[in-house]
Amino acid sequence: MLLVLIKIQIDRMRNVLITLLLIVNVCSYGQNMIVNQETDNSYRSYRHNPLIKIESLSDLPSLIQFNTKGHLKKILGEMSDSLHFSQAQAIDLKAIFQKDSAVFIGNAVIPKYIIKFVLTDRSIGIKSYNLSIELDEYGQLLHINWPKEKWDNKSKFIARDTIKQFVLNYAKSKRFDTSRCKVYFGYYSQFDKLCWKFHFPDSTITSNTYYKREKTYNTILISWDELKILQESQFSKATYPHAIK
Repeated sequence: MLLVLIKIQIDRMRNVLITLLLIVNVCSYGQNMIVNQETDNSYRSYRHNPLIKIESLSDLPSLIQFNTKGHLKKILGEMSDSLHFSQAQAIDLKAIFQKDSAVFIGNAVIPKYIIKFVLTDRSIGIKSYNLSIELDEYGQLLHINWPKEKWDNKSKFIARDTIKQFVLNYAKSKRFDTSRCKVYFGYYSQFDKLCWKFHFPDSTITSNTYYKREKTYNTILISWDELKILQESQFSKATYPHAIK
């Protein structure tokens, strides 16, 4: 069971990475902040569980179809009409727990169904967003990579140019290098919000040696629904150009 739980956490981390969108030098070249993700065609794997692929929403049990549509309509509102089914999988929980029954280890819950969609709404800058919803065998919602409340109306999304200018003004007040930056987009479960994360390189802390090059970035995280800095941090990224292969 412990291995199963570790696998779940790895999959969750992988989903976060898939959710993130990189836009290069949006600050210096004036590129638009567009959500444009490659379709997530991956399946989650568990020990002792054969992969059960579902090719169409209509192939799911009627109860799951009904609740899936209900959850999406409640959470996304009118935007649920812009969803297109991508893929789904069913998980044989009995097969898993017959072998790994120590469910008290950790707090992760294995879903019965994982259903994936692609959201397209160019009016707010979403060309392609991978939305994943996880349900139990009765259709109860376990996880979704979209805010669960108050994100069901497009009018609540702040204009991306407004967000960019707000962040740039704040970054300038902190004396960050705003001549170039990278912007990431994703759902942040700790805030239950869709956010934009700006990375500004800090040349004053960058170090270069023959074997190691390290760059430091100042980051600003802002929600898409309000002009409020949710998180400010700094991190370093190292590369090894002359590492022995």
